[in-house]
Amino acid sequence: MSVYQIIGAIILGLVSILLFRRTKEEYALFTEILLGVAMIFLSVNALLPVIEYVKSLDVSRSSGNMLEILFKCTAVAFLFSTASSISKDCGEAGLASKIELLGKCLVISLSLPLIKTAFSEITGIISG
Repeated sequence: MSVYQIIGAIILGLVSILLFRRTKEEYALFTEILLGVAMIFLSVNALLPVIEYVKSLDVSRSSGNMLEILFKCTAVAFLFSTASSISKDCGEAGLASKIELLGKCLVISLSLPLIKTAFSEITGIISG
């Protein structure tokens, strides 16, 4: 799908949402969720070549683990950001902030092996 088709579909979806808000609020919410899910699938589809390229790289085991952790953290950040946005759209700002906090905590816990490796490298450099 070309960029112009994607932008056209998004604009069409936004116009549909605005029209539904004036008549049927529940249809507007359904259309908004449907448009959001479609954009997530398009985003994942756009990232597939990048993922395949990274998989094809001949990297050492330790840097391969680091790339895997980096991709997991990025995916968690995107998913929790999307969930937070959906919560905000539904009028649940309090829940959205808690979703963001949970996502940040998960990213920190997923990146713990990277943090440990960085600290061990730094202490190795400092100690000589």
